[in-house]
Amino acid sequence: MLRIAAIFVLLAAVVIGVFSLGDQNASVPGAPQLPAINYGLWVLGLAMGLVAAWLARFDWGAISVGVATWLHMQRRRAGLLALGLVFASVLVF
Repeated sequence: MLRIAAIFVLLAAVVIGVFSLGDQNASVPGAPQLPAINYGLWVLGLAMGLVAAWLARFDWGAISVGVATWLHMQRRRAGLLALGLVFASVLVF
């Protein structure tokens, strides 16, 4: 999964790089005209790369285990909440 994310980040960097080159071939007839985009996209691409690298450090498989453990520990509290909701609904209706 991490390799797929790295490929997508690399692909996004290439696309942003190509689009931010601008119209450098404007003097050559028949050359494809690239859209002129400012260098703010380079900064955006750098920030996206840094965020993707930071998110890649986390072990995302352990999150579901942690959530399941927390829910198991909160089972009694959830039961009391459900019982309270039943009693409140009886009082309201």
